[in-house]
Amino acid sequence: MSLSHEYAETHEVFNQVPPLDGVNLYRIDLPLQIITTPSGRELAFEFDAGTKRKLIAGLDAIGETQLHERAIAAFETQQNEALPWLSGSSAPGIAR
Repeated sequence: MSLSHEYAETHEVFNQVPPLDGVNLYRIDLPLQIITTPSGRELAFEFDAGTKRKLIAGLDAIGETQLHERAIAAFETQQNEALPWLSGSSAPGIAR
């Protein structure tokens, strides 16, 4: 992931307010790319657009792949017809 912010400012922000019962209450708004500190200070941050889209949609690598199931199935069908020996069938001109 490509979350970027100046280290010194980030360090300052995360250390400015002591934890409440051991927990710092920061709000991270990924769609708007804003971190709100416990004191209400808002900080904009940069984040990779593709990764952001996947996180907001709740997709992992498998879920993203499943979005393309039809295209993958069509490719596999075409590949099996054009190159049947790749799917375990015999090579052209060779009988099993």
